[in-house]
Amino acid sequence: MDKSYARRLALNSAISKNLYHRLPVDDVGHENYVPVGRGVPSSDSCGQWKSISLCRNIEGHEGAFLNGEDITGKFVVRNKHFWCKKSLCPRCFIRGWSMRRA
Repeated sequence: MDKSYARRLALNSAISKNLYHRLPVDDVGHENYVPVGRGVPSSDSCGQWKSISLCRNIEGHEGAFLNGEDITGKFVVRNKHFWCKKSLCPRCFIRGWSMRRA
């Protein structure tokens, strides 16, 4: 398995924003294990857009704020994505797996 930074960056460009991925892999004595987020995605569709989710409960949004904007009387739309749900996947480590585990 290629653990180089260039290979991991080719799989997921978002890792360039995270300093964790710039650190060298020190696996002396742990050659059989791969650090979290430094593996290969198990699916090509991991992180791809799937659909949208629409909340039509306008009455329930009374006085609510989303990202600093008042959503009173508005529909709320959210993007949904496919995730492989693996801790080794570099895409899931940043957006999918780690967000669920936080």
